Amino acid sequence: NGDLKRALAACDKYPSTLANSLRFIFEHVKAGREAVSQTAGDMAARDIRTHLARIYPLSVIASLAPLIGLLGTVVGMIEAFGLVALYGDEGGASILSDSISKALITTAAGLIIAAPAIALYFIIKNRIMRMASLVEVKVEEVITKLYLDNKEEKNETEL
Repeated sequence: NGDLKRALAACDKYPSTLANSLRFIFEHVKAGREAVSQTAGDMAARDIRTHLARIYPLSVIASLAPLIGLLGTVVGMIEAFGLVALYGDEGGASILSDSISKALITTAAGLIIAAPAIALYFIIKNRIMRMASLVEVKVEEVITKLYLDNKEEKNETEL
């Protein structure tokens, strides 16, 4: 009973996905291995989905930034060719090249935003998925140890 209190205190002291799952296991150990294992796994999965949802905006930014940059480029190109049509041979290549240069800035800006955003998204997502795997392994280790120890104690008392 003292071990259980220390374990619960540790779960409170270091809140995390793993601590939440372990707290549930320790508080509901009498519900049976299957029920505890299933529910603890479901709790962890919900928590992982919450973590993944928090980084979703990075994915959206990484996807939309190049498109917005491309839109700026298209609008700039339309303007560039409009100026060429308006001035004809008077401005020539200088009008066209200046306008195209300005238009391409939006594409570059979109890529400058998108590249780090997508990199950061995948770095964080991979950390979350590694954490999820670790939680799964640790939860199963605790459940196995908890129920095997209890089973061995029962077998010893029956002898």
